[in-house]
Amino acid sequence: MIEDTLRGRTNGMLARTAGLISRTGVTPNALTVAGFLGMAAAGLLCAGGSFAAAGLLVAASSVFDALDGALARITGAVTPFGAFLDSFLDRYAEAAVYAGLLVYYAGASIPWGVEAAFAAAIGSLMVSYARARAEGIGVDCRAGLFARAERIVVLIIGLLTGLVLPALVILAIATNATAIERLILVRRATLAPPQPPGAQ
Repeated sequence: MIEDTLRGRTNGMLARTAGLISRTGVTPNALTVAGFLGMAAAGLLCAGGSFAAAGLLVAASSVFDALDGALARITGAVTPFGAFLDSFLDRYAEAAVYAGLLVYYAGASIPWGVEAAFAAAIGSLMVSYARARAEGIGVDCRAGLFARAERIVVLIIGLLTGLVLPALVILAIATNATAIERLILVRRATLAPPQPPGAQ
């Protein structure tokens, strides 16, 4: 998954940057909120058709989203609420961008743009929900190509290049496919026969 690859390659850089930020007194939760506000602003830019500016803002906001966890680890401020707030605002942040695109395409009278944005938003939320709900019943559920990092990368590329509609179609299909893949994974995991004691 892109998320794991990026994490492995950028952990050192994130830690160094977080170390510098820690000297300013900024808290991890403040970075989380800043990232969300940036994504919300990107949604407004999308609604107005300023796609390139929105893409830059989504990219910048993603940096905040990556740094909040690194800052929490560096400062020893990792808390259950911080993790919850991060996931909570991530869902709203992503939905804000899709909502902006939906508003834009509705105003431009492009129905399939509206449909693609709506389907991408639903698929993105379901991918995240599937993982959270699966982990709630004790099943590790990280399967599928289009986790959040992959979705954000496609969004940024689509916005910066102006290929927003193709990006939305890709997201609409791939996110819902990923959600279904996770459904199948959980079904297999929960219906698997119990292993006898001592079985490998």
